[in-house]
Amino acid sequence: MPVRLDRIAARLPGAVVVGDGALEVRGAFQDSRGATEGCLFCVRRGERASGAAYVEDARARGAVALLTDDPELARAAGLPAIVVP
Repeated sequence: MPVRLDRIAARLPGAVVVGDGALEVRGAFQDSRGATEGCLFCVRRGERASGAAYVEDARARGAVALLTDDPELARAAGLPAIVVP
């Protein structure tokens, strides 16, 4: 079931949508290898690597938006994003 970015952001304290809040996503993944067409890629800092290094891979696999704590990453990626402090 598709969900709009602004609806997701409304449930996350302090979250701000950068870009098109009306964009609908069809799933969320934190591993770029699992990204599918129309999904939200959740960028997290891992023990060995940051998800930021995999944004382009997720995009190539179909991610259309990001969930991140880094507003600059959202702008640089050129994708709509939910930025959570």
